[in-house]
Amino acid sequence: PWVDLDGQAVANGRSCSMDVMLWTASLLLLHYLEHAGVDWTGTRLLELSAGTGHLAVGMARLGADVTATECSPKHGARAFEVLELWTARLLSEHQPVAGSLRTKVLDWGAEDGLDAASNECYDVILLSELVGLGEELQAELLKTFRRLLGPNTVAYSIAVDRGAFSLGFLWLLAWHPDEFLVEELQLSDRLGLDEDEVVFFHQITRVKPSGAV
Repeated sequence: PWVDLDGQAVANGRSCSMDVMLWTASLLLLHYLEHAGVDWTGTRLLELSAGTGHLAVGMARLGADVTATECSPKHGARAFEVLELWTARLLSEHQPVAGSLRTKVLDWGAEDGLDAASNECYDVILLSELVGLGEELQAELLKTFRRLLGPNTVAYSIAVDRGAFSLGFLWLLAWHPDEFLVEELQLSDRLGLDEDEVVFFHQITRVKPSGAV
């Protein structure tokens, strides 16, 4: 379910030596979105917990205007530093980027800096391998996700089954059927992933008010 990457990222005169992983699920999601028959040009896209930024950079190359987020050092050690350096390294590979990419600190919960009047408005939200979250962290993620998921926003959640908590956040959403519509999606191409690996792939949207079109 993951690929070990070279632990040394060097970009813009900065370096970071740290063992990092590229989750296979993010490659599956990028492949799915790339072949979805959608023109991503100008799409406002947010990735939560973007890791090394491979999915975010891939979507920027497809034309989306991407915000890739990680938590601050007080919550995630060097997570944001890794994201900054790896996205810079990937963008330096001289492949064309039709859209844009920025990185941002976004802690989950009541102090994420978002509110109902926030200008943080996105067409698409990506959640790749957000598994293994304890109940407290799931609840904090829900607070932020609720503020980010607008009436016309589409979120995609994907993860390879890694045990009891793999569906934890989706179960939490299921407890609010009046707010969230969670629909299972199918992958037509698993990119060589072993057949015995179970992939959880879902689309999440807001429940439309009664009578809304």
